[in-house]
Amino acid sequence: MTDRIASMRPITIASLHGLVLGGGFVLALSCDLRIAAHDVSMSLPEAVLGWPVPWGCVPRLVREVGP
Repeated sequence: MTDRIASMRPITIASLHGLVLGGGFVLALSCDLRIAAHDVSMSLPEAVLGWPVPWGCVPRLVREVGP
């Protein structure tokens, strides 16, 4: 699903507010633009718990913020 969002021809925009956790964080990474309110807190609790990170999030995250 996130690959389809990332490859969509129209520009995709994520509007972020409050807590952005797990799947919501991954969906936001799939969008072309992310607009965040001043109170946004993003996290991947799966990584802290030692669970697999969902939907190919790590390559997208590395592309956005670097290794």
